[in-house]
Amino acid sequence: MSQTLVSVIMPVYNTGKYLCGTIDSVLRQTYANFELILVDDGSTDGSGKICDEYAAKDSRVVVYHKKNGGICDARNYGMVKARGEYITFCDHDDLFLPDLLSVSVKVAEEHDADVVKWGRRIVHGDNSKERVIVSKFFSILQREDLKDMLLDLIAKKDFGLPFGVRWNGIYRKRLMDNYEVIFDTGRKHGGEDFDFNIKLLPYIKNMVLIKDILYVHIVRPNLSVSAKYYDDVMDNFLVEYKKVHSVLLHLGCDFKLHPAYRWFYAKAISSYVVYGLKMGKNKEDVINGLHSFRKGVELDSKCTFFRFSRYVGLSQWILLYFIYVFFQKRFFNGIYGILYFVNKYIK
Repeated sequence: MSQTLVSVIMPVYNTGKYLCGTIDSVLRQTYANFELILVDDGSTDGSGKICDEYAAKDSRVVVYHKKNGGICDARNYGMVKARGEYITFCDHDDLFLPDLLSVSVKVAEEHDADVVKWGRRIVHGDNSKERVIVSKFFSILQREDLKDMLLDLIAKKDFGLPFGVRWNGIYRKRLMDNYEVIFDTGRKHGGEDFDFNIKLLPYIKNMVLIKDILYVHIVRPNLSVSAKYYDDVMDNFLVEYKKVHSVLLHLGCDFKLHPAYRWFYAKAISSYVVYGLKMGKNKEDVINGLHSFRKGVELDSKCTFFRFSRYVGLSQWILLYFIYVFFQKRFFNGIYGILYFVNKYIK
């Protein structure tokens, strides 16, 4: 049996009836050498007391009580307290499957991996629907592979498997300590996982994707901040674009004329406009936001698409805004396809 210590970090805040099932799923792991760090972020519903009860009867459970600072602050607090060589995360209302730690630690040790990512099952709380997100292949990715992977994920319009969330992997703690990668406490309504993963990406030497489904994420509208609309979520569409742009530069990728990158640029702006529509923003607010975004982005002047986008793009995106108003999502989704086709063939 491996002796590698793993720290499982679980922020807890007013979880109520779901907390015991989540903690039990971690304690039932077939892997023995782990610590479960419960960070009670100022709960007022008795969740903190439940944490203390578990710590009293299981030495693997460590509890910290702190003033409420938000979920990102709680995760950062847990990372500081963690003693493990690897860390992983569990939301306070999700489930670890029994072999999660044993499988992931074995893979990490065999391949000296900085990060191991596994598949997950997404279940809606009312059991109305379920889906599985998993790698089609077992993959060992070196730093050069990660460059190509990032552009490939942009082309496929999907960051979800490796970068979209943080609870689908274990991370070598030393990596985050050495490069001071933490969760952005300014993100209150989602997007913090992508931000965390994309900041860590340039420093990963070896990442492994496995096909095993090891985690169950349960979508509960009453607990999920992603089920509502917020200004910072709207801004994140453009902020995430800038983050990916910065990482591609850091990795030395030749990407500015890549068709997938042009599609990514178009999607960032389109998503910003559509989300603004859902929030009821007026046209002037959306235009001002796009103006600010364009001032901070360096585009390739040799690319016809970017030259075209710079001068007439605002009217294009506002037009899409009203297309969405009158024809709704089923037609607007087709616009994305047209944008991708145009981006791919206009040089």
